[in-house]
Amino acid sequence: DKCKPRWVTGEAARASGHLLRARADAILVGAGTIRDDNPDLTCRLPGLRSRSPVRVALSHALDIPETSRIIATARDIPVWLVSAHGADEKRRAQLEANGAQVIEVNTVGNKIWLPTVMEELVARGVTRLLVEGGPNIWRSFADASLIDEAVLYMAEQKTDEREARTAIARQLGRFDLELIEKRSLEPDTMWRWRRVAAKRGP
Repeated sequence: DKCKPRWVTGEAARASGHLLRARADAILVGAGTIRDDNPDLTCRLPGLRSRSPVRVALSHALDIPETSRIIATARDIPVWLVSAHGADEKRRAQLEANGAQVIEVNTVGNKIWLPTVMEELVARGVTRLLVEGGPNIWRSFADASLIDEAVLYMAEQKTDEREARTAIARQLGRFDLELIEKRSLEPDTMWRWRRVAAKRGP
């Protein structure tokens, strides 16, 4: 079946990704990811479903389908929808009736302002946020200097550090991270990068 989804990475890499979810307080994606991929955004490792993080979706106009998996399970695992002020009240009422919580934040240039999003999440007890959205979300966080660490899974490739660095820079649009871990997850490789600490003056 040509339309059947295929895993890009192997079982060990996928398990590692789910462990990242279990260790996070919240996981964040954009509305486009919800509409296109309809993900669960839960931890599906045996015995760790209860460790699934709060699921956060950025949606300027609350254009999240009520039939999406995260909304269908919002009463079991929390869902926070971050929207601009003045989003459609009917849409808000429908989503909240399904168990989601709507958080309105400021916008700059008609885009949700990420520093305000982070303030709202911190106020709700989130200290470890896992951003799993697409390249636009990643680049927005990088541009706002809100990335402390990046984890890259390279599928079935024997890459060196330069290739991995190029792959991350392509997604983030910049590179101010240093390699802190490389791990083989056969047949894949995991690279972990951390933001370079600012140098202190003399």
